[in-house]
Amino acid sequence: MKMVQRLQLLEHLTPTEQILVDYLKENPEEFIGLKPREVSDKLFISVLTIYRLLNKLGLRGAIT
Repeated sequence: MKMVQRLQLLEHLTPTEQILVDYLKENPEEFIGLKPREVSDKLFISVLTIYRLLNKLGLRGAIT
């Protein structure tokens, strides 16, 4: 399943998770090149929010 489809199926997102999902949908190429801290700083969200969303998507990531 494509990532955009997986993102659309997510339910019960927190407001900050929704900010991240919206950013991912609008800027997938840019997101791929960023480190979690860079995304966090850019969107004014916590790194933990990024990892919570990864867990909801059934993905794993390493903190860098």
